Amino acid sequence: MVRSKQTIYEYLIEPSPLFLKQVVEIAETKEYILVQDTREIKKRAIPDQVIQNFESRLQYLCRYTCRCQEYDGVTYLLIPKTNDN
Repeated sequence: MVRSKQTIYEYLIEPSPLFLKQVVEIAETKEYILVQDTREIKKRAIPDQVIQNFESRLQYLCRYTCRCQEYDGVTYLLIPKTNDN
């Protein structure tokens, strides 16, 4: 399965693009997509239901990451572009 930066971004912000596009950042390399959840450092007011839906989507993506951790208020997910399983 091939993953793209745009597909992952749209999947993550779908619960509420108005709020979530302000706190989700995505970068990519030749082999990986890096997702950054910056809610903690940006301190945006986001409705609880939107946060619950967003966190559920993050947890789902964590199953496909080779690295998922928090550092200095930012949650990072490193996702391979292809699934070698």
